[in-house]
Amino acid sequence: MLTAELMLSGYAHGIFPMAEGRDANLLHWVDPKLRGIFPLDNFHISRSLRRQILAGNYTIRTDTAFRAVVEACAGRAETWINAELLG
Repeated sequence: MLTAELMLSGYAHGIFPMAEGRDANLLHWVDPKLRGIFPLDNFHISRSLRRQILAGNYTIRTDTAFRAVVEACAGRAETWINAELLG
């Protein structure tokens, strides 16, 4: 059974769970050779984007409608998100 603790441990070790498709019964852990990493220590926001954010043209949120977002991602014609990942 996939738990939040198991997923967090996997992420902390650079791996993540994935199914072959929507109807797959099994998950496998993916260990990609290349990873997309956003270094936050020197993260730069351009002046024009900063102005737009400060003007209230964007809303920045985290952990909002998480399940709805994952379900929308799983609703595509092809997906690696199966029932176990949806929890």
